[in-house]
Amino acid sequence: MSLTDLMKAARDGNLEDVKRNLSQAGKKDEDGWTALIRAARWGHANCIPLLEKEIGMQNNWGQTALMLAALNDKTDCIPLLNKELGKKDNDGMTALMMVARNGRTGFIPLLEKELGLQDNDGWTALMLAAYNGRTDSVRLLLSEAGKQSTEERKFNFNGIAFPSGATALMLAAHYNRPEIVELLLPYEQGMKDSKGHNAQWHAKNSTRGGDFTRVNELLENEGTERIPPPHNPGEVPRLRDRVSELATENDSLKKDLSSSKNTLEETKKELSQLNRENSSLKQQLDNAIEESKRHAEVNEDLRKASDQNRALINSLTTEKATLQEQLSKTTEDLKRALADQKAQNIALEKEVTQLRTESHDMKDLRRRLEEVEEEKRILLQNLAAVGGRLTNHPQGLGTPTG
Repeated sequence: MSLTDLMKAARDGNLEDVKRNLSQAGKKDEDGWTALIRAARWGHANCIPLLEKEIGMQNNWGQTALMLAALNDKTDCIPLLNKELGKKDNDGMTALMMVARNGRTGFIPLLEKELGLQDNDGWTALMLAAYNGRTDSVRLLLSEAGKQSTEERKFNFNGIAFPSGATALMLAAHYNRPEIVELLLPYEQGMKDSKGHNAQWHAKNSTRGGDFTRVNELLENEGTERIPPPHNPGEVPRLRDRVSELATENDSLKKDLSSSKNTLEETKKELSQLNRENSSLKQQLDNAIEESKRHAEVNEDLRKASDQNRALINSLTTEKATLQEQLSKTTEDLKRALADQKAQNIALEKEVTQLRTESHDMKDLRRRLEEVEEEKRILLQNLAAVGGRLTNHPQGLGTPTG
C-alpha cells in the first residue's frame, strides 16, 4: 500500500493535515509503517496525541514508534509513547536494547521499565552494551548483571559463536574491554556458560587480536563470590569494587603470613606494607564514596527531570481535554447558526418567489394598458375620419323637410 495523506502529513509534521485525515488512522504502507511511526521517526511530537489509535502497532520488522524515536534521538517523543514500553521486534529486541547497543545513554533512564527483558536468544541490554563496548551504557545497566543467554548466538560476518549461558562479563572478556570487565567482575565472576567456560576462558581463547594483558590480570584470580547487582540503573559500583579488592588482598596477605618463613623483621615490614596499602585503599574507598555521592546527585537530578516530564505530560493532557471541549462547544454553536441561516434562506426564497410573481403580474398590466391605449388611439383616428366625411357633405347636415 502506498503512503496515505495521513502518513505524509505525519512525516512532514503538518498538524492540520493530520487532523483532516484522521479517518485513515490504522493503515500501514508496504513496509508496515504507520503514520504514528513516521511522526515518531521524524520527531513530530505534536502529532503523536492525535495518532493515539496507532500506539502499539509494529512494522514488518516488529519495530514500534517508540523504537524509531529512540534510535533517531527524538527525546521529546519518548514520554508520549510510554504505552509501547516492553514491546519487542521480530528478534525480541526492545527499545532499551537498541539504545544500549548504540551507546545512546541519555535514553536509558527514559526506558528503565524495560530493564531485565531479554531478546530471542536471551541477551539483555547490558550484554549488547558490553558486546559493543558501550562503557557508559554498562554503568547504567548494572541492575541486569547476572543474567545469562538462553540460546547460542552465532555471528555470520565473523563466525564467532557464543553458547547459551553467556554473560555480559564473558562478552567483554572475549572482546578485550578491560573497563567493562572491571565494572562487571564483582557481579558475574565465576559464572559459567553451558559448556562450562568462565570469563577467564573466553579471554584466553578469544579470536580477537590485541593486548589482553589488562583483561587477563583482572581475571587471573577470578573468584566465585558475587555481590547482588544494584537495584537502580546508573548506580556507580566503584565503592563495592574497592571493598571487594580490599577483601581479596587481605585474604592473600593472611595466607602469605601464615606460610611465610621470613624473620620477624620481614614480617614487620610486610605488616607495615599492609598498613600502607590499607591506608591507600581507605583513601580510595573515601574517594569512591565521594564519587558515589556525586552520582547519587546526578540520579536525583534525573529523577527530578523525569518528574518534570511527567508534569508536562499531565499538563498537555489537560490542555488537550480543554481544547476538545472548546471544539465541541464551537461545533454546536456553528450547527445552531447554520440552522438559523437555513431558515432565513427559506424565508428569503419565499419572498423572492412572491416578488417574481408580482413582477409578472405588473408586466401583464402594462401590456394590457398599452393595448387599451392603442385601441383608444385607433378609435380616435376613426372618429376623426368620420367627422371629416361629414364636413365634406353639407346636405347631410341640413334640417329634414316635411
